[in-house]
Amino acid sequence: KGLDDPAKIRSLDLNYAWLEEATEFTKEDYEQILLRIRKPNKNNINQVILTTNPISIFHWTYTDIYLNPDPSIAKHKSLWSDNPFLDKTYINELQKLQGNYRKIFVDGEFGLLEGLIFPNFTIYENVFDTVKEYVYGADFGYTNAATLMKIMFLETGKFIADELIYESGLTNTEFTNRIIDLLPGSDRYTPIYCDSAEPDRIQELYNAGLNAQKARKDVNAGIDYMIENMLGVTARSINTIRELRMYSWAVDKDNRILPKPLAVNDHAISAIRYGSFTHSRIIDSVSEMLPFTLR
Repeated sequence: KGLDDPAKIRSLDLNYAWLEEATEFTKEDYEQILLRIRKPNKNNINQVILTTNPISIFHWTYTDIYLNPDPSIAKHKSLWSDNPFLDKTYINELQKLQGNYRKIFVDGEFGLLEGLIFPNFTIYENVFDTVKEYVYGADFGYTNAATLMKIMFLETGKFIADELIYESGLTNTEFTNRIIDLLPGSDRYTPIYCDSAEPDRIQELYNAGLNAQKARKDVNAGIDYMIENMLGVTARSINTIRELRMYSWAVDKDNRILPKPLAVNDHAISAIRYGSFTHSRIIDSVSEMLPFTLR
């Protein structure tokens, strides 16, 4: 069951509920589930199970559940080293992690908010503001997730991002076909700004009739633009929300913050940056040229 609409579970009577990726649920979602763990049974046992990677020490799963001394709450921590099915490539990637990512994904500890790049963003159930225009951003991947984000610019010039594709294991042809299936015919003329380091993949999208273009890759300038202009993301953008909650600046050996992002689990963020920052620079360039064109 999904909890995007609480009405979906209103009539349920349950003995057990399992909330996978519990940090993607709100505290209100959790409380709605608790109200429905009430089905009579001979053992008089009704139970909620939460499974998740730990994130911020300020998240409700930590403050309200993990720190709760209630003896009816059992806690279990397992690490990557407890999983016999991990391949060596993934293990090697884990060992490269630092900062918040290492604390969470290697050590299994709840993270701190120090050095987060996007500490504040809004999650929108619906976008009620007038969308003036929109473009798309794409980040290629196979082992890592291939992503497609819709960037919706409001009248104010600020934008909201919407996750359309976030999936690993897609060949470029499969990724192209997924985009074609998702976008209405008229949207195939809308710019899709892609990682400029992948010209062959961009060409494949273009040959399929999509308006695929190379994105600007000024990482820090793009992040600065996002910090200033990104209002938030849609509620269905669950992978993007996870990335934003963990995206942080790199640190040196003395744990001092460096002026560059930690390039781990940033696939949706990269796609947002490609789309929003590249398009904003194009608009600025046109605006600067316009008076000379009119003459």
